[in-house]
Amino acid sequence: MSFTRREFIQRVGLLGTGLWASDLSLVHRYQSVLAQSTPRKLALLVGLNQYSRTVNVSGLKGCVTDVELHRELLVHRFGFRPSDVLILTDEAATRSNIEAAFTTHLLEQALPGDVVVFHFSGYGCLVRTKSSAEGGAPTYGEQQALLATDAWLPNPMQGEAPLFNGIYEDTLFLLLRSLSTDQVTTLLDVGVQPSLELRCKSLRERALPPWQADAFSIAELAFQDRLLQQTQLTRDRVQVQRQSGQLPGLVLAAAAIAQPTALELDRQDFSAGLFSYALMQQLWTSTPETTITIQFGRISSQMDQRIGPSPQPAAKGQKSFGSLPWSAGFFAVPQSVGVVTSTDRRGQTAKLWLGGIPEALLAVYQSQSCFRCMNPPILLQMRSRQGWTAIAQHISGPPLQEGLFLEEAIRVLPRSLSLKLALGSNLERIERVDATSIVSVGKRSIQVVGTAQSADYIFTKIPAPSTAPKPDDANAASSNAILEPPPAASYGLAYLGGTLLPNTIGDRGEVVKLALQRLLPMLDTLLAVKLLDLTINDTATPLRVSATLEQLDDLSQPLIRLQTPEAPPPQPIDETTEAPIPKADKTSKTLSIPNGTAIQYRVSNWNDFPIYVWAVGIDSGTTVFASYATDNASATPEQKPTLKPLIIQPGTSVVLPNASQTWKASTTAGLNKTFVFCTREALLQTLVAQNNTTKSTLPGSPSGFTQLSRPLPVVQKIFEDLHQASLPATSPLGITAQNIWALETRTWTTLQFVYATG
Repeated sequence: MSFTRREFIQRVGLLGTGLWASDLSLVHRYQSVLAQSTPRKLALLVGLNQYSRTVNVSGLKGCVTDVELHRELLVHRFGFRPSDVLILTDEAATRSNIEAAFTTHLLEQALPGDVVVFHFSGYGCLVRTKSSAEGGAPTYGEQQALLATDAWLPNPMQGEAPLFNGIYEDTLFLLLRSLSTDQVTTLLDVGVQPSLELRCKSLRERALPPWQADAFSIAELAFQDRLLQQTQLTRDRVQVQRQSGQLPGLVLAAAAIAQPTALELDRQDFSAGLFSYALMQQLWTSTPETTITIQFGRISSQMDQRIGPSPQPAAKGQKSFGSLPWSAGFFAVPQSVGVVTSTDRRGQTAKLWLGGIPEALLAVYQSQSCFRCMNPPILLQMRSRQGWTAIAQHISGPPLQEGLFLEEAIRVLPRSLSLKLALGSNLERIERVDATSIVSVGKRSIQVVGTAQSADYIFTKIPAPSTAPKPDDANAASSNAILEPPPAASYGLAYLGGTLLPNTIGDRGEVVKLALQRLLPMLDTLLAVKLLDLTINDTATPLRVSATLEQLDDLSQPLIRLQTPEAPPPQPIDETTEAPIPKADKTSKTLSIPNGTAIQYRVSNWNDFPIYVWAVGIDSGTTVFASYATDNASATPEQKPTLKPLIIQPGTSVVLPNASQTWKASTTAGLNKTFVFCTREALLQTLVAQNNTTKSTLPGSPSGFTQLSRPLPVVQKIFEDLHQASLPATSPLGITAQNIWALETRTWTTLQFVYATG
């Protein structure tokens, strides 16, 4: 099938909604520069929520959102012209339409050196195809397939199984190899085969069970033959190159044969692919020179934080090193949380796209939040929001214009934030009633939601081990012997992905009411961590600080280094050496540290004024700890030490904990988080709350880490301190409601460290 791009658009346009060429008038001022200095950039984005009724396939919810997100990313962050981004969704995303769009939009237009992006979000499956017969026994080959909306066609033979019409890996490989450019990136947010027992209905797998086909269809073989002729390859050569990872350009995949599932998650007011959303967020906030390895390490960390240990995405292909091909000719734009997409005639009201705001923060982002444009200097205030799209009002500075990049100025959050707890789908009705009643009594901060709603964690039942008799015991089991009663189930907390949280599982036989009463303090702790996530501010702040997690067992080897945009890059130890590369930058997964490793945090102040530092974290054993500093660490056990602010003078660093105290990574396998706060003013109310919840004795050193017995009141005081420090900026704007926190982003920065122990 081959026709011009105009004919293609005209033909499939008859299908109605589902296909649209992005032709919005978002002509950024910098696009004229891009047109002169960079190759052309073309993209084909395919997203399928709905499938043909030929087979019984449950619909997805987040695939169309994926392509909409990535369209905004390509246009606003990487300079793709809107008319060069073609989108196919749902009923328009048939097998033939995808082939035609690939041919007319990419193959016929891309020239050597051009940048090409192909994105597919939808179902995938593993296909077993009969390849030959030896001695009368058929052999089968396996490969992944992308499922278009008509991935199965009605079989003309009555009573026979539908005909498979998916896009085989071999076919996709040949399409990519047919491009005239090697600057191609393929994004596949599809699964290979289902592999998880999901306990939360708001999480879905984008994979269907394996499909067995007797052979490739005649049409499939004919289409592949045309591509083989064009690429001058043989079928055997295609198999060798594909299976050895010699894929054209760069392939970013949510799943692989070894980790076969891809997930999508329902959020507060939208659904999206876990991988697609994390990728969009990371690319929006990264710099052009950031390598793919570093990008994927951060993406994996973001996915793990959202649902617990999750399937790791994979980067493969001939360009799976260095930086993204998209960054070719990248026009420097400031780190931002969004962009102005349109304005009224007077430049007083604007429509915003806020793709750079993390999902957890965006879910609770309140009207009256403010943004600033740095060049020209403009302040605007959000009036309403739906998903990533917001309406804002001009407050000061020149009139608003399309294409202006935004950074956060004032972050407005509700004081009444809660932890959302889903009840596992394996709970009986009476168990659900009991659980809801216990949580609702005096626990406004914990909200029970249905399994199909957006949640933070799951209260789930852990089934008892099977006690089915062994085959040898069949006769004994049928005798009149007295049998032991079957072991009872237990209860605990789980991430949305199903992995159980350490130290939350109760004894077998424990009833639901007692289990929830036991877990209420832990739920408060998890709420405290959720609140800490809302303070992360490592881009909008003008504070020049850096923090490094170091491993002491190996000559202070840097594990993770974080810094604000204005902080200087790491310096070499001397002129003959290079700056050490953090271990996290060498892996494409969440950094893993051996259990019990001695670690420390080094925080540096690059400003010309003093700053205050405070750190708090939760280890994989769900123990919360916080930094402390005191003048009377040598006080007697009967005395309660008084905590003081820890100050970092200009151009100096502090190490947490102090050299006289050894701090070790958790001995429990799991995810660990540490938040390092750097502020212009001391967190005095926070220190008072910490002092009230700290044990009467502290380690015999002037500074270090100690356990927090009740972290939630301490964390809530952080918001109060930041709110008070922000009043000079927020009060003149009338942001004074009693039910909100209004935080001016220039008063603090929070750097978040995430690593696994195991």
